[in-house]
Amino acid sequence: MKTTIRNFRTLLATLLATFALISGAESVQAQTVGANVTVPIAKVVPNACSGGFALINGNLNVGVSTATDPVSGFFTVTLTLTSSGQGQDASSDGTLLLNGSSLYQYAGSLSFDAGFPTVPASIALTLPMRDYLIRASGDTSDMMALTTTLEIDLTYGMLSGASLQQLDTRCQ
Repeated sequence: MKTTIRNFRTLLATLLATFALISGAESVQAQTVGANVTVPIAKVVPNACSGGFALINGNLNVGVSTATDPVSGFFTVTLTLTSSGQGQDASSDGTLLLNGSSLYQYAGSLSFDAGFPTVPASIALTLPMRDYLIRASGDTSDMMALTTTLEIDLTYGMLSGASLQQLDTRCQ
């Protein structure tokens, strides 16, 4: 029993020493943490081109990457937002219209970087993201640009919330 405990202590000491060497060798590089969250989207938007509405179904991928420089303590956050999906002509309550028109392709993206002298306890970022609705048939007569304003909340560098603040549409 004493030999097993002594062997375990030796193994543990060796592992701790190895970890200290590895982490010491990398201490001059920034420590990076990342996360990805996919949020389903279903929203009715006014069609600024036709006066009607479109129902969008898709996904919004929120990628968060944070890094802290161990020497300076400088903290950076990088956000990457990507939307994708489709849209269909609809009434204001989201009921689909069977008018024979082709589907819209829904897409958009945004990348954002911010730096701070130290890791803040909380960050609330309000970001406008440009999305597009374009007919899958290639018809661009009612192509729409959407500006989706999002609030992204981070707590100690980790994503803690995302909410839609405003949505504006315009005919391209």
